[in-house]
Amino acid sequence: ALSNVANLLNLDMAIIAGNVAEAGEIIFEPARKEIKKRAIYPANKIKVVPAKLGTDAGIIGSARLVMIKKFFV
Repeated sequence: ALSNVANLLNLDMAIIAGNVAEAGEIIFEPARKEIKKRAIYPANKIKVVPAKLGTDAGIIGSARLVMIKKFFV
């Protein structure tokens, strides 16, 4: 599924967050291999990395969206 998203959106990077990211290389290495195998160039060259914000990434992003809509729109 990630390779399809990479093909469709022409991503440079796939950032994995939440509990899935906590699994580490158990998730990341197979994901990288599948993207390399199934995605078409240049999507097969994307980086797959964990979110720097860890498991809090979703809640921080949600809070930011609320702040933007409340104060800037």
